[in-house]
Amino acid sequence: PSVVPGSYTILARGAPAGMPQPTGGGPLASQPRLPLWASTSLSVAPGGRIQGVDLHLQPGRAVRGRLVLPPDGGTPVNPAAFFVSLVADDDSSPVVGLPFVQPAADRTFEVPGVAPGRYRLQFTVPDVLRNEVFVVGIEADGRDALDTAITVESDRDVEVSVALSTNPSVVNVSARTADDLPQAGLALVVFPRDASLRL
Repeated sequence: PSVVPGSYTILARGAPAGMPQPTGGGPLASQPRLPLWASTSLSVAPGGRIQGVDLHLQPGRAVRGRLVLPPDGGTPVNPAAFFVSLVADDDSSPVVGLPFVQPAADRTFEVPGVAPGRYRLQFTVPDVLRNEVFVVGIEADGRDALDTAITVESDRDVEVSVALSTNPSVVNVSARTADDLPQAGLALVVFPRDASLRL
């Protein structure tokens, strides 16, 4: 097909021949398992034709983790209620073909087939738990990663620990007019500036 001149990255995802794929119902069944990846960068000049681009598939790495439940009790946490995914921290980190996963009963999870790059962990919970369970800490290979990206390298997997809490912090806000009079009836929303930290 026709390609506009410019700089591009070609990404391929695939699976070894004969690898079983998910079946059945549920949100995870529609996600193919694509643990192999390859990519290359190229520039297309006006009127140019590029041929013979070779991609060599290789296994991706794994981001493995465990949910650490709060010691303070509170709302019971069902690990299967979470969905875990990776979000690219920059344009060079390919997330196409990466699945979102659910933790197992022992609270462990694994995102397979991750190409080298920088990523942020993203957690999604049902609306019924959105104001009950909070991610308060992330450690990747022993380093704090709550506010920073996780670096996946080509020669090793990444181990992650995710701390949860059912004891939210409280922010008290008062709103006043330009005349310094109390203003009632406002809708106030508090959310992280970093979108990757939002559940």
